[in-house]
Amino acid sequence: MPISQEAMARFWAKVDVRGPDDCWPWTAGTDRAGYGKLKVDGRDVGAHRISCEIADGPIPAGLSVLHSCDNPPCCNPSHLKPGTGRRNLVEAVERGRRPESLRGSHPRAKISGEDAAAIRSSNLPGIVLARQFGVAKSTITFIRRGSSEALKERRRARRAEVMAGA
Repeated sequence: MPISQEAMARFWAKVDVRGPDDCWPWTAGTDRAGYGKLKVDGRDVGAHRISCEIADGPIPAGLSVLHSCDNPPCCNPSHLKPGTGRRNLVEAVERGRRPESLRGSHPRAKISGEDAAAIRSSNLPGIVLARQFGVAKSTITFIRRGSSEALKERRRARRAEVMAGA
C-alpha cells in the first residue's frame, strides 16, 4: 500500500525516534495487544507495518511484520521484517514467549497430552477418572471418544451400517 506524504508526516509525528539500536515507541493510539495504529485511507493500519513499508517498500500480500525486539509499539525499521505467521510462532517459541507445543498448551488446560493418553487407556469408570483429574465426566468422555472429526466419522460409519442392514 503506497503511503502518502501526509500519512508519512502524521506517522513520524507519533514515533519517538531514539538511537539506531533502540526501540522507537509509537506514542499514539494502540490496539489491545499494544500495536500502534494509524488511520490511512480510512482504515486502521499497524504503525510497525507502515514503518517497515517506508523503509523497505511494499510488504508482499499475506505476510505480517515481525518484531525482532518483541516490543509491539516499536516502530524502528531495523527491528522489523516481513514474515509469515508461522515464522512469527517459531520465533516466539525460540524466544520463550510461547510454549513449545501450541496444541494442548492453553494456560487453563487441566489435562496434558500424557494425561489424555492415560485416560484413553484406562479401564476405570469415567466418573472416577473425572474426580482423579479434577474435570467433568463429559471431559473424560470427550477424550475417550477422540476428536470431533473422528467422532463424526464413527457416526457416519454406524449410520452406513444401519442403512446397509435395513
